[in-house]
Amino acid sequence: MPSLPVLSHAVSTEIAAISPDKHTDAPNPASRMAVSFPRKAVACLSLLLIASAWTSAAHADCRNYGAERYPQQVPIKNFPASFTLKKANIGEVIATHTEYFYSTPSSAPYWNCGPDDWYRMTPPKITLLASHLPQVYETGIPGVGIRIKFSATTNPHYYSLPPPINQSISQGGGGSLYPPQIVTIDFIRTAMGVGKGDFTFSYETEFSVQTKIPTAGSWHKIVGTSLKTTLKQDVYFTSCHTPHALPPVEMGRTMIAEIKLGRTKEHAFSLDVQCEGMNPATKPPVKVYFEGNAVRDGLLNLDGGGAANVAKGVGIAVTNDKGKDVPFTKGGALPLTWQSSGTNLERYRFSGKARYVATTGEMTAGKADATLTYVLQYE
Repeated sequence: MPSLPVLSHAVSTEIAAISPDKHTDAPNPASRMAVSFPRKAVACLSLLLIASAWTSAAHADCRNYGAERYPQQVPIKNFPASFTLKKANIGEVIATHTEYFYSTPSSAPYWNCGPDDWYRMTPPKITLLASHLPQVYETGIPGVGIRIKFSATTNPHYYSLPPPINQSISQGGGGSLYPPQIVTIDFIRTAMGVGKGDFTFSYETEFSVQTKIPTAGSWHKIVGTSLKTTLKQDVYFTSCHTPHALPPVEMGRTMIAEIKLGRTKEHAFSLDVQCEGMNPATKPPVKVYFEGNAVRDGLLNLDGGGAANVAKGVGIAVTNDKGKDVPFTKGGALPLTWQSSGTNLERYRFSGKARYVATTGEMTAGKADATLTYVLQYE
């Protein structure tokens, strides 16, 4: 499940034989032929081979066949008025649309080409910004990106990646070259929080193939103009966050003798979380794990350890309200407790406790602060 770091929570004060101190806030040549010729014949053969190679390079071999000719401009036009987003992890498809440019594959044109001839699709002209995921664009709706790919019903391997494409027929897999016959538009989850709403964009790429007629080649634009839709969903929170600044956990003054005897006081704290974007009948789980200078789950080292003014031989034990050590790995994340609902939001809480404990080595007095950062996991 994906995760998102949010803020820092500080647990602090000092271990003192006598004196207190304040805590600080923290959040990748041709093969030789063994044949004997008279000298004159060899020279003649060489000239013929050179001329043949030059002719092949100068003229592409692709010829157009089929019941129709591929249009100079192919429109993307049957874009749905709305999509309902489904559950998926970050980087996965949450909605998709497939459009066929030809109703029957047999009606589509194709080219017969030589293995060294080329076909291309230009880098897209699109009214969207690139996202952090490869070949995915931001829609402007939180957590939702878009990816546009093309395919053909015959030899689909020619279009295994979205544009741009620039490769030889042999690189594409060989055989007859069919133009793009299908466009697939995928909506991709790009972040923890996922929104909803209206979305409009335009798109253009150009497919080209070498041909003998005309000698300059054949170019075909694929265009989607002002494609508009509405994204709907009731399976994701738009965001989860703490609605208020978190106060420090005041640990108070503690005597070394109390720590040695294991009689230190537990200090309660809580983390209130507000998740916005939906009111599902079944409340989705929201989990938390922590980051910090930890010895192990549930045990924090002190900030500035080793400095002359920092206590030694002491750590801070942190558990939930049931006494379970707080996790410092994603795999151990603990569930928050659902509290209540509001308008288009749900409220959750984590309750915990912290206390000073002995670690290793000689125990000395000094400053005894530690910093704990929480990380939320949610749908």
